[in-house]
Amino acid sequence: MYLEARWVDGRQAVASLRIFRGALPGRRSRLERWLLYLVVFVALNCALLWVLSIDDNMIVSLPFRSGSWKQKSSGPARSRDPYTAMGSTRASLPPEAIFRASQAHEVEDGLLKVNMESKLHPVYQLIRDARTAWNNKLARQSQSLKEAVQEYRRRYGRHPPKGFDRWWRYVKANNVSLPDEYDQIERDLLPFRALSPQELGRRQDELSGRHPTYTLQVTNGSLHTLLSIEEGGASVSDFKYRVEDQVALIEPIVNYLEDFKAVYWLHDNPATAITYDHRQELLKTLRGRQSDHYRSMDICEHPEMVPLHGTLAGVNLQGGPLTPMFVLAKTRLHGDILGVPVEQVVDGMRHIPWEHKVQEKLIWRGRNTGSTYSKNTPWRATQRPRLVEVANAEHGELELLGPPAGMGGKTVAEDRTRIPRAMANRYYFDIAFVDEPIQCDVPDGTCQEIAEGYHFAEGISHDAALYYKYIIDVMQAWVHYVPIQLDYSDLYDAIAFFRGDLSGQGGESALAKEIADAGRAWSNANWRRADMTAYAFRLYLEWARLLAPQTDETDFVEKHARNEGDRAPSL
Repeated sequence: MYLEARWVDGRQAVASLRIFRGALPGRRSRLERWLLYLVVFVALNCALLWVLSIDDNMIVSLPFRSGSWKQKSSGPARSRDPYTAMGSTRASLPPEAIFRASQAHEVEDGLLKVNMESKLHPVYQLIRDARTAWNNKLARQSQSLKEAVQEYRRRYGRHPPKGFDRWWRYVKANNVSLPDEYDQIERDLLPFRALSPQELGRRQDELSGRHPTYTLQVTNGSLHTLLSIEEGGASVSDFKYRVEDQVALIEPIVNYLEDFKAVYWLHDNPATAITYDHRQELLKTLRGRQSDHYRSMDICEHPEMVPLHGTLAGVNLQGGPLTPMFVLAKTRLHGDILGVPVEQVVDGMRHIPWEHKVQEKLIWRGRNTGSTYSKNTPWRATQRPRLVEVANAEHGELELLGPPAGMGGKTVAEDRTRIPRAMANRYYFDIAFVDEPIQCDVPDGTCQEIAEGYHFAEGISHDAALYYKYIIDVMQAWVHYVPIQLDYSDLYDAIAFFRGDLSGQGGESALAKEIADAGRAWSNANWRRADMTAYAFRLYLEWARLLAPQTDETDFVEKHARNEGDRAPSL
């Protein structure tokens, strides 16, 4: 008897167990037969787990007529994961996470509800489900213009906008890997479909020239801009870069866009709000369908988040009419249209391998922006001051879900432990404000309170930050980054899952490395300037259709593809 394992085509794992009668001399006793069966059973299970650890996407079957286990191949993935395309493999998950038929922890309104009686660490479930969702998303991406049109009609119940074929050529020429994932545009523009082109144009004309805004206008392939700043306010030079960023974003495609005008809010915060009732009234007039939204970030479904975020805390948010303002940031309470924040991109950062990152702490450095700091606002509860306060607290204890390797068959409830908060903070975090307090009221003493009551430290360069293993960032949850709730209630449990307990034991460092590397691969493949231009391209085609007279000529149909094929970009 022996276990044979070999590689087929350099990729597929094949393991076979061969048993020869007469391999052992003499008759076997019952005990020997049972021991032989036990060896066979263990060998089969070890080979199965080994095969599963090679590739997440592998489906293993146990054929009755064959002496080996083989992969059921359904053909290559239609869009390749940039992480696995580099030759990287996913870190293994425990068998109880892979083979469990039902959810150990329920998910409600976008948030996981921890089942304290489960023996499966909740983060394993989150990572498993995220991997499945990501693989499915990659597999279903359109590969041709025909497929993209069909998917558009399936999602939104209408034809794509005129110029869709030009956008598709740009997407294919620039290797945009997720050509179907533009639901944010649909969410933003859906309420505006309730307005006539004439009314929409009238509201936009009222905004153009209002302070502080800038306007982009494309007419017959020519781009014009207008920057409006109130006299005595900020200087033109302070914000000119934002206009230049947006111009540079669409310069490669400006000849292929339909005529449109877009008015942008000059600052990097939301501009206008509409009430929930008004939004519903607008949506009732439509025949289109709204795609699923990010439920865990929906302020309407989670109003408890309002006092925790500087954009909303202490703000007397008054709902007004639907206003066609483009912005660089928004919440679900705001009626603005989300543009592309080009200024958030950092090019040319060198890569430090995970093994060379010597700092095991979670790092954050920043200014005390994001809120209005005065005696009249509840700024202490907003996200930045609260993060610095929580991560530097010296008193009290906290309850921590132990790292996964330490559970050892215990339930979630049995594995929780209490530790001094000061020890946890010193071990897990390096979080502080930098420079001096800004955007605060000097006469009422708020600036002094921030300077004396919160931890300030020296800034860290991008190069130095690269040597930290855990950096707060935003991409695709549980595949490319680790999401943290706005109230930070899961911050300690998340970092302990990856780094381990206070002695460094029991953590999932391999999974942390995978998420970090996958996040970098994702950003290199999907957050390029070409990807941003592709988003702006599609956004402005949709916006141009809303502003144009309602005729069939504003929709994409095959005759437009034939008549305007020479206008399609080949960049």
